Amino acid sequence: MKRIQLWIVFLAIIFFFLAPSSVSAGVSITSSPSSVVLTEEFTVSFSGSELEAGVQYYAKGRIGQDGSGSNPYNKGETKNNDTWFGDSSPFENFPVFTADSSGNINGSLTARAKSTASLGKNSLFVRLRKVGTDTKITSESVIITLTGAPTPTPTPTTAPTNTPTPTKTPTPTKTPAPTPSPSSNKASTPTPTPKPQANSPSPTSRPQTSAPTSVLGEKTKTGIPSPTIAKKPTSTVSLKSQKSASNNLAKVLIGLGVVFIGACGILAFRSYLGSKGDNI
Repeated sequence: MKRIQLWIVFLAIIFFFLAPSSVSAGVSITSSPSSVVLTEEFTVSFSGSELEAGVQYYAKGRIGQDGSGSNPYNKGETKNNDTWFGDSSPFENFPVFTADSSGNINGSLTARAKSTASLGKNSLFVRLRKVGTDTKITSESVIITLTGAPTPTPTPTTAPTNTPTPTKTPTPTKTPAPTPSPSSNKASTPTPTPKPQANSPSPTSRPQTSAPTSVLGEKTKTGIPSPTIAKKPTSTVSLKSQKSASNNLAKVLIGLGVVFIGACGILAFRSYLGSKGDNI
């Protein structure tokens, strides 16, 4: 009976050491950052050993803090191609890795922490699941510190030094000379008064009207004697004829004055006689 028991123990020991390699299969994280900014992607490298040779495995990253709910490590996301998948997504959405002929896998994942993850120290895991089964293999955790986005420090701005800018001397613009208008020419240019010249009368010149001369040949205020009645000069009239006409006009006026005085005397004399007759 004792011999039977010894054989059973011996066979159990042999069975334990000769068990399939899948029983001792494992995965471990070989490289990961110690600190990352929340929601920024990072790379985590892992290795699997004692896996089934030539068999495919899904892989994903897990992040969280111990004791934060019933599923505390669901704060991570894993990238497959260009799409991000959370911890609760089906394994079929995650990257696939194939074990080599020795049952080993050396791979890497692109992961990030969700915006709902807690800042500070968190646990990071890599989990494998054999394709077509529910067999899962999880690595030992490593500590990763999640930080918030750094607040940009405002760069002090120094007041710019006012550098005198050389002033360009403006090029003088030529101003065109104003064209005189006919009205301005008339106002600025005095019209010459034609003077009578002896023996050279101008047929086209307009006759000048002289200032009237007082009776008995008195001079005007300007001291220049002028005939009272101006006649239109002709091409044959000379300065002498003009003086003669002035003298004749003066004689006529004197004669009229004498007649007027005589008539007044006669009238006065008749009036005197009439007044005498009334008194007789």
